[in-house]
Amino acid sequence: MPFKPYNLSSSTEKTKRKLPHWEQTGCTYFVTFRLHDAIPKSKLEDWNQRRKLWLRSQNFDPETPSSDLTKQLSPQQQKEYDQRFIHYYHALLDSGSGSCLLKQTNNSQIVADSLLFFDRERYTMGDFIVMPNHVHLLVCPAVGWSLSQLLHSWKRFSSHEINKQNQRTGILWQPESYDHIVRNEVQLERIKKYIKHNPKGLKPKHYHYHKAR
Repeated sequence: MPFKPYNLSSSTEKTKRKLPHWEQTGCTYFVTFRLHDAIPKSKLEDWNQRRKLWLRSQNFDPETPSSDLTKQLSPQQQKEYDQRFIHYYHALLDSGSGSCLLKQTNNSQIVADSLLFFDRERYTMGDFIVMPNHVHLLVCPAVGWSLSQLLHSWKRFSSHEINKQNQRTGILWQPESYDHIVRNEVQLERIKKYIKHNPKGLKPKHYHYHKAR
């Protein structure tokens, strides 16, 4: 897939819900979105609160997105931040909480198909992994398409199809996703390795891995 890192001199659209989100035209993103019940609400609220307290203790704005922290933290601060928050967040996902509907092959295939449906048209899809209760992916939106539009489309289609196939109703995906603009080639390769090795210990039938061409 084409790679374009974050450009400090280009305009950036910044939005915030519970998490801050930065979008810049043509950039490559690392995205994680999860099932609605993948992380217990109490644990997620605790994670958010501890992150804000730590950022304040380091004299940072508690609303600073992870993508912006990369260029502000010292190497020691970055290491501590990753261990306290990034690694812990992904460990919560990998603990296998909730219904884990995506462990079923037919459900994970629906998600994979939705991610690839407009590949090379609305976006260029990189590597991705559909885990039992969450998805990690690399993507570069095409000009005219925002990351938020793509996420809405993927979630809406896959939610409708999975609910229909499993004769269920209600919310499937957590409304908000984690997204990070990839900073450089080194970080890109590290993320690719993380995606590939994320299902360590799982049976192959319980996840869906896609390697981009």
